[in-house]
Amino acid sequence: MEIFVRAVVWALFVIPFLFSCAGAEEVDWGAPAPDHEVEQANRFLADRLGQELFDQSIKVVASGLIGTDGEISGYFVCYHFCPHSVLGVYATICVEGGLGKEYTNTNPGEIPNCNENPELCEVVVSIAEALQIARDNGFNAENHDTKIRLRLFPEYSFVWRIDGEIHKSGTCAVGESRGFFLINTRTGAIERRPEE
Repeated sequence: MEIFVRAVVWALFVIPFLFSCAGAEEVDWGAPAPDHEVEQANRFLADRLGQELFDQSIKVVASGLIGTDGEISGYFVCYHFCPHSVLGVYATICVEGGLGKEYTNTNPGEIPNCNENPELCEVVVSIAEALQIARDNGFNAENHDTKIRLRLFPEYSFVWRIDGEIHKSGTCAVGESRGFFLINTRTGAIERRPEE
């Protein structure tokens, strides 16, 4: 009888548990990309921006796994581009690749080739100058929460994005966008107006 009970316990509990776990490796999707993959992504970005600019202005802020159905298909690495001429402001640049694939840009357009054309990554127009250009062209900061951000834009390299929101009192609404200006960081040209 004891052998029968042991056989039933094995048949009902132990054997199914062993087969359900056999070969099943749990993927930690919250894990960062391995160091060697981050280094590969760093080399890709440094080749585009130039090693000196990369060393001075780039900070890794996030990395992780890409995949579906428990299969890892690659890695992503995101950076903050913080030009030394503009403290406290950054543009986010993300790349993906790995597992034998080359790293590529995930942003719209291409990362500017500042290695060959350093002026593409220059930030000549200050935040104050960009805001004044927007004001001179109809941006009214009164009653707005003005947000100014540095962005990578495919047609223009880097731009200042200046937008404002009107807060609606008495409601839970965060605000209503009033449109935005894109000001070229190198030339001060208005690349996009709120109505466009």
